[in-house]
Amino acid sequence: MRLAEQLDAVRSALDEGLYPKLPKAVIHGDIHPGNVKFKGSRVAAVYDFDYLSLQARIRDIVDAIIFLPPIAPNQSIRTISTCSPSRSSPMRNDHRF
Repeated sequence: MRLAEQLDAVRSALDEGLYPKLPKAVIHGDIHPGNVKFKGSRVAAVYDFDYLSLQARIRDIVDAIIFLPPIAPNQSIRTISTCSPSRSSPMRNDHRF
């Protein structure tokens, strides 16, 4: 399947009500380079919470993939996550990325 066909299939599924069925969480809602401060390869701070809202929890991850530059060519979004399974976190295991 070509990329355009895949995008049409995803758009159709979203239009049919898939997006409202996705798991929800309170998200930042405005992830872009101006709102994220890095220290080395780790997120040091996130700013500007004007768009904080309850939405599909995948939204901030998708925005980060689109708008933030890769930290290193071989890193994935999983290695960029600030929630480390070895640290205490208010997130439940099924909410981890």
